[in-house]
Amino acid sequence: MSNPTENNFFGDFLEDYFAECEEHLAVVRRELLTLESWIDKSHIERSSLNELFRCFHSIKGLSGMVGVGLAEELAHEMESYLRVLRDQQIVLSTQGFDALITGTKLLEQVISSQRTQTPPPDITDIINQLAAVIPGEHLENQPPGLVTPVELKLKPQEENELNEAINHGENLWHFVFSPTTQLSEQGIRVNTIREHLQTLGRLIYVAPRMSQGNKILFDLILATSSSEIPLQETDQYGLTWQPYLKTTNSPPAYPAPPAPPAPP
Repeated sequence: MSNPTENNFFGDFLEDYFAECEEHLAVVRRELLTLESWIDKSHIERSSLNELFRCFHSIKGLSGMVGVGLAEELAHEMESYLRVLRDQQIVLSTQGFDALITGTKLLEQVISSQRTQTPPPDITDIINQLAAVIPGEHLENQPPGLVTPVELKLKPQEENELNEAINHGENLWHFVFSPTTQLSEQGIRVNTIREHLQTLGRLIYVAPRMSQGNKILFDLILATSSSEIPLQETDQYGLTWQPYLKTTNSPPAYPAPPAPPAPP
């Protein structure tokens, strides 16, 4: 039986989340109006960039705390674009500015859908648009399609959770979700996958990346006590997986396929 006190606490926490997000989004809307005048200029007034970066970073962290995965992912991609602008790796383009405007509107819709418990919008296209205007060092020298092994950039807290799982003898699995419009129409989005995997174990890491051709993929790391995943890949649309092995002082690696059994 659920605890009413705990439910009330979480409900109050969510209300605080919505209120804080609205404050940050109000600043974003204001600063985007200022930012528009810097399109195609050799530099940008840094105070606006810093304010925008701070707001999206805060929304990302808050959304992660309350489990609003789509908002966390979208805010992360917006933050990534602002970072390269702030570091003067690129200039603000019309395409990039339009992506920020569209991304902000969709971020508002994602948060609103969480509040009203209605279906969220599909963020696949806007994440693709944002990724397309970020310098693509992560796209270089990669063959088409899904690229494995890949180096996943875990945060310190995620690294700690990963090491704890290893120390406790848990099995680690690397899942890759490849979203499509068709899957979205069926209600299969990264948040759907995330919620389902959480029924199988402890989800340590979720983050988007790009394959060659600007196709968005999501990497997920699951820790579980089970040595097998009770799923059939053909039944999980857009989802593939394999064992994940973290080696010391090296990028994440994947074990070689087991050798075939010796003939009797």
